[in-house]
Parts: sequence; C-alpha cells; structure tokens
Amino acid sequence: MTERVLVAIDGANFARQVDFFRDDFGGNIGFDFEVLKMLLARLGSLQDIIYYTARKDEDVGVEAFLNKLHRLGFVVRHFPLRHYSDGTDKGDIDHELIVDIYDREREYDILVLVSADGDYTPLVKSLQRRGKRVIVISHTKAIARSLRESGAQILPVEKMVKLAPNLIMEHLPAKLREAA
Repeated sequence: MTERVLVAIDGANFARQVDFFRDDFGGNIGFDFEVLKMLLARLGSLQDIIYYTARKDEDVGVEAFLNKLHRLGFVVRHFPLRHYSDGTDKGDIDHELIVDIYDREREYDILVLVSADGDYTPLVKSLQRRGKRVIVISHTKAIARSLRESGAQILPVEKMVKLAPNLIMEHLPAKLREAA
C-alpha cells in the first residue's frame, strides 16, 4: 500500500534557507518547485503540498510566484502580516500550519515539513506519538537543534540537490532571460 504524504512548506523559513545556498553556490539562485514536487512524489501518494506565506501588500513578483505554485498544483495559504507596536511585521503562520496539520491528521501517513524552525518540534513529537512518520527538509546549517533531535527523519536540502541538481536554478535578469 502506498503511503499518503502531506507536505507543509513554511514559505518564509524556506526563503531564508536560500541564503545558505547563495553562500554555498554564489549568485542569485532559487528553487525549481516543479522539480521539488517531482522529488516529493517519490515518497508516496501526494495528498497536498501546502505553501504557507504571509505578506503585507500586493507584490507583483510575489503574486506571480504564488500563481506559479498554484498552477503546479500547490495549495497556497497566505495570511496578512500583523504589525506590532515595536514596529515589526510578522506573519505568525506557524499556528495556521500546525492547526492544518492536526485538522488533516486522518488524510496522511507521512508529514513532510519543509522548515528549519524549532517551533515545530512539539508538533513533530506529537505526530510521532500518534504513529505518523515525519520528514523534515531543511538546510543543515539552518535547522534548529530541537528539530534535528526530535526523532524526525532529516532530509537535508543539500542531499536533494545532489539527487537532482536542477532543483537549484539561477535567476537571470529579465533581459538575459529573453536573450537565452
């Protein structure tokens, strides 16, 4: 029997991990989410790939990216940023992600969590006690110690890049893209 897989991507956290790849490879790089989806499909029957994000204003570039994810079959959950009295803006999508994971508990056997955030450690441990298999995808330089030590299977993004080098793509300025 094929295991059912639910993927939850903490978009803001994953975006911060890209900085480590810039350090590793240099340049203005990004991830090919179509290739990522292909790799995730190897784990079992994909139920959904949910990309969580928060944003303040309508940003044409961000909107185009989210539309592309939607066309690829990702479920995009976006939330407004909250403005705090200290002047910071935060999305606080962690809570939304956790609630979704629990609400959908009967729909998956394996949770793939794409994040390095240690705030998800209690979620990971709780799901494991409930018999769920949890895989955490993160850059090894970014992952929180508590998440690394949670008992979840850790799948370093660097290893995924070795399996599928086309997972990383270089972003070219529009003029160069048109010339290519």
